[in-house]
Amino acid sequence: MLKRRVCALISLLSFLICGSYAQQPNDNSTHFSFAYFSQNNSQQLIYMGNASIPGEHDYIDLTPDPYATLNASTSNETAPNVVLPNSIGRVLYKQPVTMWPANFTTVFTIFVKSIVFNGDGLAFIIVPNNQSFLAGSYGSLLGLFDDSTNGNTSGQLAVEFDTYKNRFDPDGNHVGIDIQGIISNVTENMGNHDIDIKAGRAIQVRVHYDGWAKSLQIYARYADNTSGYVSIVNHTVELENTVPRSAYVGFSASTGNSYEVHRILDWNFSSVMLSESSLKLLPVGTETKTAGGSGGGVKIGFLVGSLVAGLLVSWD
Repeated sequence: MLKRRVCALISLLSFLICGSYAQQPNDNSTHFSFAYFSQNNSQQLIYMGNASIPGEHDYIDLTPDPYATLNASTSNETAPNVVLPNSIGRVLYKQPVTMWPANFTTVFTIFVKSIVFNGDGLAFIIVPNNQSFLAGSYGSLLGLFDDSTNGNTSGQLAVEFDTYKNRFDPDGNHVGIDIQGIISNVTENMGNHDIDIKAGRAIQVRVHYDGWAKSLQIYARYADNTSGYVSIVNHTVELENTVPRSAYVGFSASTGNSYEVHRILDWNFSSVMLSESSLKLLPVGTETKTAGGSGGGVKIGFLVGSLVAGLLVSWD
């Protein structure tokens, strides 16, 4: 009889714990989706610098494409004299997003096309305000920093897709996480995963932040690859010590003396707020699932396991 009562109590506690996670506050959660871009849904975005939807197309060019108004059949011919070096483009979702405590996932498709050699890259960004970029942030600075702020900037984070090897870069085909400056905190060569950012092929990217584990995870694949994502970077970032609680998300790109097109084809973003109490339930360093979820199941298992252990000890 006692054993049956203990089992019933464990089941009840499991139900209550699961229910508490299902009902956690999400008033500040954010969800939006752009399967394509148009003049209609562009009202939900803030465009800066050279960023625009060219002509009747359904994508965003962060830096101008001199072929955008030409017939597609001529797009591989010699570039016309419409090259814009030192260009910068930025696009932001118009409403700020509560970044912590939260889990968020964003999936977007990028397309990079070299016109004159290549350079310099683009980035998914989290920035403290919707003000414009710094005028001197072209070229290797990706529209994020200038000479006076590079290395000491606070309040922003970028996931860069770098296509040009500067003196401080490991190579010209890498993903990096930038926090205080353009020298990345961590980088990974995309060639190690058989992906070339500037190959002229659409690349789908998934960025996931686990607010419990403080883990920023980056996955990528060619958009026409049906075999699934490959894990590129998994790096610890404490967002509460990096960006404001309320910040703006979007993209930034720039060119230098060399030139290429930086394009966003689609974009989805979803965040789920975490209750402050849930963050205190796990000891620091507790592992969480990283391959495709928030890790809530792991946390629930930890809690139930702890309760079970306590009950069994008292039962003995």
